[in-house]
Amino acid sequence: MIVLRDVAGSDESMYQALQSDLDLTDYLSRFCPYNSSVANYDTSKVCWFIIEEDTNCIGSIWLERDAQEPDTVILGIFISGKNSRGRGIGSYAIREAIRISKQRMPFRYVRLNVRRNNLRAIRCYEKCGFKVCGEGQKNAKNGAIIDYYRMIMKVED
Repeated sequence: MIVLRDVAGSDESMYQALQSDLDLTDYLSRFCPYNSSVANYDTSKVCWFIIEEDTNCIGSIWLERDAQEPDTVILGIFISGKNSRGRGIGSYAIREAIRISKQRMPFRYVRLNVRRNNLRAIRCYEKCGFKVCGEGQKNAKNGAIIDYYRMIMKVED
């Protein structure tokens, strides 16, 4: 059974262990909302959850207010461990996080960036209703150029 629960300060060491999945660095630029830590984040601007399967932490998902567009939130998600991917967990977590977050803070749009080579994630986002609305490049910490798509979804009331 998949459950989302709010991130708590006591999750710090467990969250660090999740990030040790080296495979994730091929797909992610960051592991948490901007200007946030497990121990300290603004719940009026961020809804942040641990993804659990049968009480085991397998990932995290968050929606954070976009500073430039007040009716938009930015989605971040990761699922650790190859055995947890490709099973519909991401789609479920996205829908559930949007449902819960909509009750806590108003927004009309959910936006994200996804690496163009992350085909599994792109399919997941499209399945949830996201559409490509742009593309770009950014520099990775190691200096590599990363091509990405920007995707957006309008959230129904």
